[in-house]
Amino acid sequence: KTVQGKPLFLWALEGRLSEIDIPTRESEIYTLALLESRTCKIAELRDNVHMKINSLPIITDKAEKEKKKLGADFRRAEVLASWTSFFRKCSRGPLEHLEGKQAFEVIKVRCKCSSGTYMRTLAQKIGERLGTSALALSIVRTKIIMVE
Repeated sequence: KTVQGKPLFLWALEGRLSEIDIPTRESEIYTLALLESRTCKIAELRDNVHMKINSLPIITDKAEKEKKKLGADFRRAEVLASWTSFFRKCSRGPLEHLEGKQAFEVIKVRCKCSSGTYMRTLAQKIGERLGTSALALSIVRTKIIMVE
């Protein structure tokens, strides 16, 4: 999506989302299939999240950031903050006292959806439908179909 001729992600990267009206649109989910479900302890989940986020290279060179507006660390801080908030809500205190006690269901799904569907929002919606909280742990785009 573009606003005033500029892609929305650039507004976000510049920290200027408060200056614009963000357009919304309906997404269409054609299929949503549950592929796998497993139980995961809080320590394992936390370690997995931090490993995935920290595996992204941080772009520090200003010229490189300008050349690659998205950068390899696009939204790293925001995603990490979401997970930190999630773990705080779950524990309502220090995580150490929950190690080995609290468990989470981690599900793997395959989704066929309309272009522009935001997978992190879909994860939240799935959680709401299941009566709980949910975050996307890993998102992999497998195919883009061009419709004429």
